[in-house]
Amino acid sequence: MFDVARALEFNVYQSITKLILPAALPHILLGVRLSLGIAWLGLVVAELMGSSSGVGYMIMDARQFSQTDKVFVGIIIFAVVGKLTDSFVRLLEKRLLKWRTSYQGE
Repeated sequence: MFDVARALEFNVYQSITKLILPAALPHILLGVRLSLGIAWLGLVVAELMGSSSGVGYMIMDARQFSQTDKVFVGIIIFAVVGKLTDSFVRLLEKRLLKWRTSYQGE
């Protein structure tokens, strides 16, 4: 590909925007999606273990007093926000990778 770019006399900007970035974009978005999942997991654990306010605190407080309805609401809140985050990145993938024929977006 770099030989073709050289033959077409791409400058540095064209090489980055038309060759390097489109080739790297699927991998970048995959990294973003995976890192957001891991960050979300860390956030949930931190909320549950050491917070004095927030959804995790509400879950732990409700657990101590056997308020299962509040526990379920907290879990559902975590799940919905996590799913929304993942759906946002999938939407970005779908829009930014339209050109890629091997991409099987939903």
